[in-house]
Amino acid sequence: MASSSSTTTSTSNEPIESEDEHAALQAARKTKEYADNGRNALAKFMGWYKHHANDYRVFRKNGTSWIFKEDAWITMMDKHKGAGNALFDYVFHARKQYHAKKEQGMGHFRDVRSALWNLVKDSSKRYSDRGEDHLTSFWTGLTKQNHAWVQENGIDDEAKVAVPFYV
Repeated sequence: MASSSSTTTSTSNEPIESEDEHAALQAARKTKEYADNGRNALAKFMGWYKHHANDYRVFRKNGTSWIFKEDAWITMMDKHKGAGNALFDYVFHARKQYHAKKEQGMGHFRDVRSALWNLVKDSSKRYSDRGEDHLTSFWTGLTKQNHAWVQENGIDDEAKVAVPFYV
């Protein structure tokens, strides 16, 4: 009986991938659309944040713009795994608005998270293990709650075929 999986053999002197392939992959990741999505998501987050700045103090007002305070942000991520975390509190706020329109909002939340992560990365800092754990735990819970919400609201019926057939 033939196996349904195929095996690929390779020799030790055979190149597995090239630098050009890696460069093309990385270039494709950061497109103009990706950058625009990040800017738009961050603008929506900041629209909310400006009304709550005194609660978090992770951005500093400078005239008409806001300056990212990376050390304050990282400290907040370490200390607040729930309420008191500007990102998490924003997601809860925005999720209510998306759900009222029977929309998930998960793409927007990922864009906000990514844009904020890029601010941290651009500052040559990184989250501590604890901050990463808080972020991962929040996102895992958010994803699971979203899955349950779409099921309850008939948005996702887990259909496996494009055209349902009736019994």
